[in-house]
Amino acid sequence: MRKNAAGFLLSFCLMAGVLGGCGADSGNNTEPTGNRFLDSIAESIPNEQNTAQQENTLTDHTQPEGEGTGQIQEEVGSLSFEGFSFADIAGMEFYFSSGAGGWYTVLHIYEDGSFDGHFQDADLGVTGEGYPNGTIFFSEFYGTFTEPKKLDETTYVFQIASIDYPLGFGEEIKDGYYFDYGTAYGLDEAEDLYIYLPGAKLADLPEEYRGWVGYYYLENTSETELPFYGLYNVKEMEGFSSYDYTEADAADRAKSALMQAEAKASELTEDIQNAQSQVELNVISLEIYTNWDETLNTIWGILKESLDEETMQRLTEEERDWIAEKEAAVEEAAAVYEGGSMHPMVWNLEAAELTRIRVYELMDYLPE
Repeated sequence: MRKNAAGFLLSFCLMAGVLGGCGADSGNNTEPTGNRFLDSIAESIPNEQNTAQQENTLTDHTQPEGEGTGQIQEEVGSLSFEGFSFADIAGMEFYFSSGAGGWYTVLHIYEDGSFDGHFQDADLGVTGEGYPNGTIFFSEFYGTFTEPKKLDETTYVFQIASIDYPLGFGEEIKDGYYFDYGTAYGLDEAEDLYIYLPGAKLADLPEEYRGWVGYYYLENTSETELPFYGLYNVKEMEGFSSYDYTEADAADRAKSALMQAEAKASELTEDIQNAQSQVELNVISLEIYTNWDETLNTIWGILKESLDEETMQRLTEEERDWIAEKEAAVEEAAAVYEGGSMHPMVWNLEAAELTRIRVYELMDYLPE
């Protein structure tokens, strides 16, 4: 199963920061680099790290006691359906996306409790004989949900009654791509699914859900309530946001995603300037990169829905070139810190800046 790429890269950053050592070139570097994130923290990079202090900076994300699915299922048993129906979200599109790799899941739910959608993950750099355009992980799916049951005034729970994958599970080469067909990330392994209604208190929602939909740091937002319907896979701790795709056009959705990304980037830049250790710098720099990579994935998904096939094919070829150029530039920028504790930070911040620039370039392809 594909897990949140941030979790995997976080482990890598922590190991690099704690075990890698600073190396000969990992002291303070006050020479301007041209990267706005790197230049903003050049004065504050620690020369020495204390492993014990670094380990104490890590946040404990252990699930609070009493919030397991076993208790939830027990509570649900005596509750009856009221106040919410699937008709309330018919016409909504639920979207799940994060991390490196360009993956996303789109889900539509209908008033009778049926649903459909698709999952896609692309690695355009993995090519071979017969598939010069890259590799795509893909699935289409449809099914039905059980009747929703009320947990509280803004939360309902239901399960997947059935789900089918009409493309099956296998591989094929088609149109210059290698297709790998599988399950849908965000719904696979699901037991309880929560629907959070608009108006749900952000402070009452699981931290893991908020992290997927842009509200992880409550102290950095003036909002106190969820502004949309949210869908949460409790067991896998994976969260969807939603919008009314019958009303919002592609340009509006893309502009909204960009505004959220800029706001989050501003908050994270402040965090990185206040970091107290190299491990913190590595972790926050990863969040900065993930923020822009998620936004690029979102804009890419909107473009795929909006552009004609010929234009999208040309843009895909252009994107392959950009990915290769980005990877080369990132490796070059980080090479001088190879083996040192600063390597993950430099890699992340260079990738973040290049991805931010690319997001704005892709915005120009949106239809007026």
